[in-house]
Amino acid sequence: MDEALTHLAVVTDGAQSSFASHVRAALTSSHQRVHALLSGLEDLEFGGREDDPGFANLKAWRELQTRKLNALPEDFTETGVGTAWHDLVHDPDPKRGYQAFAACTMMSLHKSLRRGSVWIDHSMRFRDRDQMLIPAKEWERDRAKYRALLGLPATADTFIEQLLDTLRAGVAVVAEACAQGKIDIGNDGMLHLPAIVPLEQDDEPRRTRDLIYKTIGDVQFPDLLLEVDASTNFSEVLLGHRAESVAELLSTYAALLAHGTEIDAKGIAAMIPGIDTAQVSLAMRALETHGHLRRANEVVSEFQGKIPLATHWGTGNKASADMMRCHWTFHGICGSLALIRADAPTRPASTPTCSTSGASSMINRSS
Repeated sequence: MDEALTHLAVVTDGAQSSFASHVRAALTSSHQRVHALLSGLEDLEFGGREDDPGFANLKAWRELQTRKLNALPEDFTETGVGTAWHDLVHDPDPKRGYQAFAACTMMSLHKSLRRGSVWIDHSMRFRDRDQMLIPAKEWERDRAKYRALLGLPATADTFIEQLLDTLRAGVAVVAEACAQGKIDIGNDGMLHLPAIVPLEQDDEPRRTRDLIYKTIGDVQFPDLLLEVDASTNFSEVLLGHRAESVAELLSTYAALLAHGTEIDAKGIAAMIPGIDTAQVSLAMRALETHGHLRRANEVVSEFQGKIPLATHWGTGNKASADMMRCHWTFHGICGSLALIRADAPTRPASTPTCSTSGASSMINRSS
């Protein structure tokens, strides 16, 4: 019976122990990892207050390492071990106590570094607090100047009163919102917003959009490209002369598509019969000539500015993010082409876009 009660008392004490005590016991058992961490700190020069427990434990730990001990000696005296670690460090087994002291040193040093009572001079985060502050003599001499630069009052009470005014105004707003039923204070003491109710749908924008699409109809991208070129002659601006052959004109169009997408010259040439990679590469380098592409964009923008709908939308002084991802399929340009970016819904990619707004370019490279 006595033996059973003894075992039962052990189980009961274990059930009533806190989570922190289980953590301390686990750290004591994980001696190899704790020892490896502390050994990695041997070359660091720590500084700290003499009365800091973490700094005292670190010095005691380093002394034990200097003596090459793996158990607490009989003459061991600790000053930084608190009541939480006392029983583990003073275990009847010296090796077990040595392991507990290593874990205690690690945890106390961690806390001391965070509160600034232990520091490392070369560290930007765990350096001496006095080194991060204005020197005391300079502060006494220039305190008024620094306060004026920061716009701070001379006394803390004045500063706190300003914060309290803001707090009172915020509490008043919360009280008013609670009275109007806009927010609720739950049993947990937290503020809760009511469920979002969907707004009534306005069908006018949708009907306008459908009417515009119906009026325009289905337009293939090559047809749009050719019609804009026929109205503006942007290909002539890009080339510096009228295209002398179909291949030269197709290469210019292909170079525009290559610059506006992530497709290289080889990929574009493979999709357009009648031209090769060398022709596309040469056209791409020609488009990079200073001023040609910009002037072509200006020509197209001037043409777009004459369209009543584009004029109604604005003058083009503000940028637009519409059509950053535009899926289009076109047939023509000496064959059937399909450039549908499968990854457009998942990541922002460079896609060719045809803009109908005021000062947008003919083919914008959006990335």
